[in-house]
Amino acid sequence: MRRVSAPRSSLRAVKAGEVKAPLKRPMTVTEAVECGSLRDQYVAMRARIAKAIDAPEIRGADLAALSRRMHELGREIAVLDARESEEDDGDTTTPDEHWEAV
Repeated sequence: MRRVSAPRSSLRAVKAGEVKAPLKRPMTVTEAVECGSLRDQYVAMRARIAKAIDAPEIRGADLAALSRRMHELGREIAVLDARESEEDDGDTTTPDEHWEAV
């Protein structure tokens, strides 16, 4: 079984005089496909699906399919984030030790 470590927290103390950075505009699906990463594409698709789900005229069948796809994208994003977190942790392999068979 593979262990997945918890993502690192980006929380820190605010320094005196520090101002909040402006929020970055989310990429459209087209922008993410053209110049973003796979994670950017998943995030853009999830945001687009969320807008469609919020539409009052959505049909029940569409709502079910889009909800399922949005859930799948969320899982894929979590997997990518976990992989990135593991890569950031550096080398976590355990060195081999000498072992004698009996």
